[in-house]
Amino acid sequence: MILDIENLHKSYKRNKQPVLQGVNLSLESGQIAAIIGKSGSGKSTILKAIAGLETIDSGRITLHDRDIVSDSVFIAPEKRNIGYLFQDFALFPHLTVSKNIGFGLSGRANKQERVRELLALMGLEMHHSKYPHELSGGEQQRVALARAMAPKPSLLLLDEPFSNLDAHIKKDIRSFVFSIIRSTGLNCIFVTHDLEDVMEYADTISILHNGIIEQTGSPEEVYKQPASPHVAGFFGEINILNQEMINCFRLVVPEGRICGIRTCDVRCSLHRIKQSLPARIVKRTRMGRFSKLKVEIESGCSLDLELAEGSINGHEEIFISIKDEDVLHFGDA
Repeated sequence: MILDIENLHKSYKRNKQPVLQGVNLSLESGQIAAIIGKSGSGKSTILKAIAGLETIDSGRITLHDRDIVSDSVFIAPEKRNIGYLFQDFALFPHLTVSKNIGFGLSGRANKQERVRELLALMGLEMHHSKYPHELSGGEQQRVALARAMAPKPSLLLLDEPFSNLDAHIKKDIRSFVFSIIRSTGLNCIFVTHDLEDVMEYADTISILHNGIIEQTGSPEEVYKQPASPHVAGFFGEINILNQEMINCFRLVVPEGRICGIRTCDVRCSLHRIKQSLPARIVKRTRMGRFSKLKVEIESGCSLDLELAEGSINGHEEIFISIKDEDVLHFGDA
């Protein structure tokens, strides 16, 4: 176990609601773990607590079987051997690329050798004497990553690492950054709003909501078996199915269970098929390659669904169905 967080609590005096409420989290060797949640959910606070940039109210953080935070221990940030990539990169504007990268290596005998190694790894050799304002956003991020990696940290923390990049370069930079992390064997935790980051690059996902981790698992596990409607909602819009809908579609659902269906999993046809129900389109929103529909069935219940754009143009009456295997089960009502 590289990192183990136990029962982490954190509050700010200005907020009545605690930022973190009993957070438990762990990281295995060689893993890339993602923490995802809405703004204000406490994602960055967890990273700052791990790095020592934020104190906690109670709890314990262990790094390589050594307590770095507990009720009686607080290891200074510079002694934790943790690299941190800030959301705004936080480069020193008065230092060149080389000096930014080598900033945390003062007094080390191999400082220049390590800087040259990272310049080559990041493809920044031609920019070594430039200043941050002379670089593109993607180049600035590579400098920031190199600086975070320079001391050979045992853990790398990325705080919303791609949120400040233009959309047209984000995909390439994201692929580059995570390929570097994988190839160098770094242990990494990153926080993000972006599902593409999570689904493509994370080994595990932790969903944070109001300071509580609602679920942790692989991307596939969390997508296919979300623990709550809130977790499911991170991966697309859902319909919560009431008992009348369950009865109308003849679904097999244990009594008293909360269940739902993703809008993309509601099946649609222009012709009646087995267990389908007639539905009237009451609202249509075109989103480019797909359309969002709100439909109403004969009982008066309404459902949202997504369809490929153009697939039912010219039709206001359709048939919809829900399969038992597509229903998400969240727990007791």
